[in-house]
Amino acid sequence: MHGGALAARHRAADNANYVVSQRVGGIRAGGAYNFGGWVNIPSTTDAFTFKLQVRWLNSANAVIATKTVKTYTAPTGGWVRAAASLVAPAGSTSADVRMVVGSLNATIYADDFSAETSSSSSNSPSAAAAPAADNTGGNVDESKSIRPDEQLLTGDTVNKVRAAALAKYPGATVLRVETDSDGVYEAHLRTSSGERVTVEMGKDFAVTGTETGGPGRGGPDQDSSSSSSTTGTSNA
Repeated sequence: MHGGALAARHRAADNANYVVSQRVGGIRAGGAYNFGGWVNIPSTTDAFTFKLQVRWLNSANAVIATKTVKTYTAPTGGWVRAAASLVAPAGSTSADVRMVVGSLNATIYADDFSAETSSSSSNSPSAAAAPAADNTGGNVDESKSIRPDEQLLTGDTVNKVRAAALAKYPGATVLRVETDSDGVYEAHLRTSSGERVTVEMGKDFAVTGTETGGPGRGGPDQDSSSSSSTTGTSNA
């Protein structure tokens, strides 16, 4: 497993084709959402396909659009992360996070799937998709500030803080950006290794420090709810 005690396992010996899907509600049309997960495909010569997708749905549960985040056709050589920041199309009210298996005659592991609002999508706490869990096991709603003396950033400041934070931690996922009660700005990230980090910076957007630990800070990624090692199940 990548994180926690269990991971989803896809295993077949009959060129299986199937889809595992999990619904995410509370989607706001035009909102930005971060989707991610980890995949491990051991050595195999099988000619398979494994796709990670997001399917947008309207209030009648009709499909509006489908976005493929990543397609795998070969072993990964260990755990690798797939992630994308997507904007919900007009009319979207929910989304299906999907694992699409094609012609599988091998084993595939998946773990730590997440679907979260992007901090740059809105200054409103509405439409929080799958609140992230902190390293103590509690839920952290990344669509709003946790502390009353800190506020989510808006406008061009958001982009500048995000850029500075990602320059410090390339490949990380930005969970939220806000004012810093002990400074000027801060960005809450999940690094490519799954660690939660807070990047602090001054008025000139220069990084002044980093922190781990506390709500939404530090510790391994624990966004997924429950996992299963039964073939064809997932915590996507």
